[in-house]
Amino acid sequence: MAIFLGWTLKRWRPNAVGALADILPPDGVLLHLKAASLASALEQIGAFAAEVTGLRASLIHEALMARVAQGVSVGQGVLIPHARLDGLKRIVAIYARPLTPIMAEDGTAITMLFVLLAPKDADAGHLKVLAQVAGTLRSDTSRQMLLTGTREEIYSLLTAA
Repeated sequence: MAIFLGWTLKRWRPNAVGALADILPPDGVLLHLKAASLASALEQIGAFAAEVTGLRASLIHEALMARVAQGVSVGQGVLIPHARLDGLKRIVAIYARPLTPIMAEDGTAITMLFVLLAPKDADAGHLKVLAQVAGTLRSDTSRQMLLTGTREEIYSLLTAA
């Protein structure tokens, strides 16, 4: 489904928490999602997350859909759906960009999604990641890279901090 980048695999520290480099797997940048709806995009992301976490894709999809119903938009076409899941052993981040913008129920065009999955009993470590994502989005240059960059460029941008 996604390409492994051998040189970046050493940087991924799946048991650490605190920065995107700690929780974004090297193949966790999903580009060109073919999704006509947010539900379809989250289903595809859930399938990928299932491969990374070992949890059922349907469980992840349902948890993300429930969270989206509560509101996860941060503006400028960006959604940050996040969920706490029983059985998850570590926090996992995934960046996804649809092939074409997805229309949300409120008419907003969604151009990128940052997904965070945390263990049910996790501390607030994932809040550091949310702050890092928000900081990245404040930069016009970074937003443009997230919208147009290659998988490698986006991974480097997100894990640089």
